[in-house]
Amino acid sequence: MSVQSQAGHFDGEPPFPRKGDRQHPLVLVVNDTQEILDLFQEILEDEGYDVILSSYGFQEVAGVQEIDPDLMILDFIMGGEEQGWQ
Repeated sequence: MSVQSQAGHFDGEPPFPRKGDRQHPLVLVVNDTQEILDLFQEILEDEGYDVILSSYGFQEVAGVQEIDPDLMILDFIMGGEEQGWQ
């Protein structure tokens, strides 16, 4: 299962159960290139992970602390004003 954030924000509750209640590890992937997000999604889901995709800096993902992913894969060299390293 995967969820792509819209403008870096999710509507309502976090899209996945809290860490202790999950059936699969959760990975947050942040990259400004859609093709790379698609590639990570395909590979990670094939391996049994739940995936959250964001094309915005991870600080902009509302509720990232509530989501509490098991792993975050970040693009440190993102174009535009939002940088992965900020």
